[in-house]
Amino acid sequence: FILAIVCITVVYRLSPWHPLASFPGPLSHRITDLKLAYMVYTGKRHQRIAELHREYGRIVRTGPSTLSINSHSAVKSIYAVSHCMDKSKAYRPGRLDAGGLFFLTDVKRHNERKRIWSGAFTSAA
Repeated sequence: FILAIVCITVVYRLSPWHPLASFPGPLSHRITDLKLAYMVYTGKRHQRIAELHREYGRIVRTGPSTLSINSHSAVKSIYAVSHCMDKSKAYRPGRLDAGGLFFLTDVKRHNERKRIWSGAFTSAA
């Protein structure tokens, strides 16, 4: 049963029906996150990601559901949208309540606190 689930998962991740199927990247990265986890463990993730961008271009599939995008013009559209949705519970450190700005999952509370701190992080400050 478990072998069947693993096989079906691998076939789906390699299939043209996967949402990230059109993005280039190494076959091993399309199947599992283990290769990426190993790169993080060794401390050489940044070097390997740079190599992948040289080999595959601006957008590289680095995991079954992960892309690495190397484009200055994409930064604003990817990261600057602060009003789009709440963060998942994965951002909570353990079972503790969110204390820091990064860990706030509610967009409204995050934006209120961010507004207070944003002036400190401008070039004029």
